Parts: sequence; structure tokens; C-alpha cells
Amino acid sequence: MGAKRYSIFYILLCINLCSITILSAFNYFVFHDMNSKVYLESFIDYNKRVTNLAFRNIDKQIMESLVDIPQLYFSDLKLNEPVLLPQKRSIIDSPKAITDLVGKLEEIRKVYPYVVSMDIYYEGTGTIVTGFNKIHFPLDEKEVNQYLPWYFPPCSEAVRQRNILTKARDALYWQLRMEEFFISPVLTKGEARKFWII
Repeated sequence: MGAKRYSIFYILLCINLCSITILSAFNYFVFHDMNSKVYLESFIDYNKRVTNLAFRNIDKQIMESLVDIPQLYFSDLKLNEPVLLPQKRSIIDSPKAITDLVGKLEEIRKVYPYVVSMDIYYEGTGTIVTGFNKIHFPLDEKEVNQYLPWYFPPCSEAVRQRNILTKARDALYWQLRMEEFFISPVLTKGEARKFWII
């Protein structure tokens, strides 16, 4: 019984089948890998566009309206007198002035429901408002730092003595940028007055 002899047709058929299988497997793996990379890139690109659109929408609808708070509620108008009074004189002995201030700040809270809290420091009298309705009259820098940790930078006592208060305060004035959103607090400085709103 001799060796089996295959016909030339059978040999060509096997070679063709092997070639087609190898070629198909090569095409499948190469194009599948490329398609998955392209799909992933398009998915990431789409998510970036949607995220940027959301940030622009938040910036336009929320953040731009927040920039108007100092001009609307802290400008020198008779209507804003309850908010400006603590800068001119101490309101520690005036329940009516305190009630008026809290009422005006509650008005801001109602107009801007997405503002969770607002801290105000009146440098003229050292009066601090935290939240919208908690008024504090600190006696020293340590108490101010307790209520407003953003106002004094955390540093050693020797460094704090070398820096004047203005430099420390100005070092904390941030301007909100899109990439810092949700990371940095927003500080807005009152234009002609010395009070800070966070």
C-alpha cells in the first residue's frame, strides 16, 4: 500500500482554504483593532463635546449670573443699605440691622437657589457672615480664620507676621476658569469697598 497521492486539485484547494483563512483572520484582527480604536476615540470625542457643552451651559446660566451679585446687591444704593451698613459701622448692638441684613441675604438665596452658601467679611468692622444667616463678630485673627479659613493662608506665625494682611488677602483672589470649575472656590471682591464674598 503505497503513499496516498493527492490530486493537484485537492492540494490547490487546501492551499486556497488555508490562504483565505489566514487572510480573513489577519483582516479581522487588524480591522477589528482599528475599528475599536476609532470607536473609542469617537466615543471620547463625543463625551468631551457633551462635557464642554455642559460646562458652557453652566458657565452661561449660573456663573455669569453670580458675577452680577456684587453689582446688584453690594452697590451703593439705598435699597442695598442693609448689606452695606456692616462695612460702615458695627451692627453688634442693633438687632434691627442684623435682621435687615439676614433678610437681604435670604432674598439673595431665593433669587439664586443654586448658591448653597455665601461668606462675607466686612473688613471695616470685622463682621463676618457665613452661610446666609450666621453673623459673627470675631475678636481676633484666630476667630476670623475659624469662620473664614480661605481668608488667611495656612502658614507659620513667622510668615504671617512678615506678610501684611493685604498681600495675604490678594493671594486668595482667584478668577474662575473652566478647567478649575468644581476645584477652586470663587471669590469676588467688592469694587470700591473692602469686603469679600465667597
